[in-house]
Parts: sequence; C-alpha cells; structure tokens
Amino acid sequence: MIGSPRIRVVPVVVALTLAFGTVLTAYGLVKPLPEPPLPPVTTVTVPVALELPASEPGAGGIQSARIRLGDTLQSVLARMDIIDPVLVEFITRDETARGILSFRAGETLHAESDAMGRASRLVYSKGIVDPQESPMGLRIVVERDADGQLSARGETIEVERGIALRTATISSTLFGATHAARIPDAVASQVADILGGEIDLYRDLRRGDRLEVIYETLSEPDSLELPQGGRVLALRFINGKRELTAFHFDAAGKGGGEYYDIDGNSLRKTFLRYPIEFSRISSRFTDARLHPVLGRVRAHKGVDFAAPAGTPIRATGDGVIEFIGRQRGYGNVVIVRHHGEYSTLYAHMRGFARHLGKGDRIAQGTVIGFVGSTGYATGPHLHYEFRIGDEQANPLAADLPVAAPLGRAALARFDAVAAAYMERFEHMGALQLARFE
Repeated sequence: MIGSPRIRVVPVVVALTLAFGTVLTAYGLVKPLPEPPLPPVTTVTVPVALELPASEPGAGGIQSARIRLGDTLQSVLARMDIIDPVLVEFITRDETARGILSFRAGETLHAESDAMGRASRLVYSKGIVDPQESPMGLRIVVERDADGQLSARGETIEVERGIALRTATISSTLFGATHAARIPDAVASQVADILGGEIDLYRDLRRGDRLEVIYETLSEPDSLELPQGGRVLALRFINGKRELTAFHFDAAGKGGGEYYDIDGNSLRKTFLRYPIEFSRISSRFTDARLHPVLGRVRAHKGVDFAAPAGTPIRATGDGVIEFIGRQRGYGNVVIVRHHGEYSTLYAHMRGFARHLGKGDRIAQGTVIGFVGSTGYATGPHLHYEFRIGDEQANPLAADLPVAAPLGRAALARFDAVAAAYMERFEHMGALQLARFE
C-alpha cells in the first residue's frame, strides 16, 4: 500500500516569513522621495477706498449723568462712554476745573463728546447761590478747542423765577410733613425760622395741623435739574383753632424785606429759636435731669439738639465772639455776646468754622461750627444755652425781642399785598376741601 505524501508546511511558512521580513527590512531602508520646492512668496497690494465717519467734536452727542454716592470723576464719565485720561488729568491740576471734583450725590454732570470717546465740552452746575436775596447760578465749563487744548472757566448765569403753592398736613413733625408734600428743604427751614418765634414746633404741633405756603422757585435756563426752592413769600399755618400768617414785604422798597403777620406786626426776632436745621430735641431745659455721663441728678440749663456729626451750627443772633475754645465738660465751645444783656453758648462741637476767632463780629445765621460729641457727651449733639444777664433761660420759651411794626405809610401797601396772598390761600383751602368731598 502506497502511503500519502506528507506536506511540509513549516518550511513554506518560514520561507514566507523570511520573504516578508526581507521586504519590510528593505522598505525600511528605502529613503523618502524629496519634496518639490514651494513657489516664492509674493505680496499683492490692492488699493481699497474706505469711507470712515468724521470724528468731529459733538458727533458723540450730548449726555448727562446723575452723580451717585461714592462716584469718582472717572466712574461718572465711564457711564457716558467717555474715556479721556487727558481730560481727567487736566481737571485734577487746573485750579478752576478742580472745582468739578467737589460734586455731590444727586447733582448732574453734562458732557458733549465726539465719536472717539473724548469730551469736547464738560459742564458742572454748582447750583444756585444766595437763593433768598440775589439768586444766581454758578457753573464750571471745561472745553477742548480744535487743536485739542483744554481750558476751564467759571460762569454766572441768571436764573428763572417761578411761584409754587404747596399744602402740607402734619402727622408727626413739621419736616416730615413738608417732605411728604414735596416742599424743598430750604423752604421748610425758612418756615421753621419764621414760625419759630410764634410757636414751639416740637410741643405745640397737633396731628391734622395744616401748612399752606407760597414760595419762589429758581431754575437755570434749559437745565435738567428740578427747580430749587427760593424765598418764602407767604404762609398760613392752622394750629388747632389758631391761625398764624406771615407775608414777605419790602417796606423800604430797596430789595430787602421782612415777614409780617396779617396785622402788620414784624415777625423778625432778634434771635432764632433753633441753632440747627432739621434736628430733634433730645433733652430739654430743666432743673432736674439724670446726667447721662455723670450718673447723678442735676440741672440742665440748656437744650440739646440731636443731629448727625458734622451738621452745621448757626449763630442765633447778631453778635461778637466772646469765647472760642475748649471748656472741660462742654468740649469745644463758642460763646457769642449779643446786644444788651444777651449771650448764647454752643457746646460739644466737633470743630469750629474756618477763620473764626475771638472778637469777630458775626451775623444771625452764620455757621460757627459743627455738631460733635466733645466733652461729656454720649453721642453727637449740640448743647445750646440762651442767657439773659448771664443767667440761663429756656431758649424755647423766652420772650424774644422783635422789630418794630410797620408804619402808617407802608401799612396800606402791605394790606394790599397780604389781601392778594390771602385770596390765594382761600382758593387753596377750597381746592383741598373739594378733594376730600
């Protein structure tokens, strides 16, 4: 029997392996073909006409920004998309322009800018000065000329006058009522000074009492600001069954004037009742009070007015500085000697008004210092004393000297003025009544 032939697989596999190995080895030894060289780089310039908007001053428009608490000049400008470090540097070093840096929250900065974010004109209104006598607006203007040079100047502008009529109803305090009725603070302060000699604005007010006031409004032409309150022209105050009136009248015809009641009696007191505006009484005149620092009962021969530290303190009457300095428990003190036997003392001040010294003559309403807590004090307040013959008297109850009433010659003119204002008050009262019916 013939056997089947054997197949020799292994040699074939080995041969294939060697063959492939040789090919791979040979492939690995082959050098890559050289790459063809790149063509040289050439630059082609094609002229293109671009029409860009002209960056003339004013192309960015006129904007206004309201000053916020904590603002800097840069932050205000940024809200108007103005990035102008040259302008900022100029304002910080120029004597006139530097007044812009004193802006306060609530005021407005106006700017005219170009398309590049540069200011061509910056206007800061410093408001209206002397609103009761000769009102005039003050502002600082910074401008950039065609050559890019900056300059600054101060301007005075005439103000526009108007008349406003407001009614306020007392629910707690006078100033709370005037604020709710949108009566400007400057007007409310005048009302307090006018009525202060006739009524105790802390004890005599009753819920439902009504104030009717006619006053001037002052505004700058073309200004975005709300009008300011000017001089009070007339007021009527209903205190329970009592009616108090006051009318501004210039008897001499020289542009001044005073306030008189309906009978022509002067309301101008030699002294103001309140040395601080918008404050509250924290301690009254008394012969027995527990002292908050010493802890024992003793007389309190003055009135304490609580107010935030730094609040301005006014001299309540014309006089001469008799003492200015420090006195033990009183801390920083100013004593003013007035005509005759009258003097006033102001204690616990944080500091004194600049350039004020012993022997200086001051007028009623002059700021002499600022509320503080120096001496024996538990918090910021003013201790105020009113002295007659060097004896303390209650400043809220003492009879204050008044000016003479109108003479017969001026009384006829005054009666016509008062009658015109009373007619307006009656009209206001009728409108108020109709509103509730």
